[in-house]
Amino acid sequence: MYIEDDPANRILVRRVMEAQGYRVLEAENGLQGLEIAQREQVGAILV
Repeated sequence: MYIEDDPANRILVRRVMEAQGYRVLEAENGLQGLEIAQREQVGAILV
C-alpha cells in the first residue's frame, strides 16, 4: 500500500510498481491507510 496525499506521486508510484508486477493499494492519508489495511491483506506499506 502506498500512502501519499499528492495524486501525481500516487500515480507515478503505482505505474512503476504495477510495471514490476505488484498490486498497489493507495490511500490519501494515514486514516484511510488504516481503514484499507483492516480489510485488505497488505504485504508492505510505503509512506
